[in-house]
Amino acid sequence: EMIGRIMHRLISEPYAGSLDTSDGVKFLVDGGWVLVLPDADQPMLRLIAEGRDARMTHDLMMLHVARIEWMIDMN
Repeated sequence: EMIGRIMHRLISEPYAGSLDTSDGVKFLVDGGWVLVLPDADQPMLRLIAEGRDARMTHDLMMLHVARIEWMIDMN
């Protein structure tokens, strides 16, 4: 239930980049992206990130991990 609320909130909140919901929730920014996927068998989310370099990839991942942790804390 919480996973569904988090996914809905991720889609609903304003985001500076583009959003693709064809396969989970994919946040696209210039030079990178983060994909948030609910696990099919476990009550957890999986995040996959790619950036133009390791630093960007790390920063994108940590930004979205922090957003999701904040959403969990708010429930």
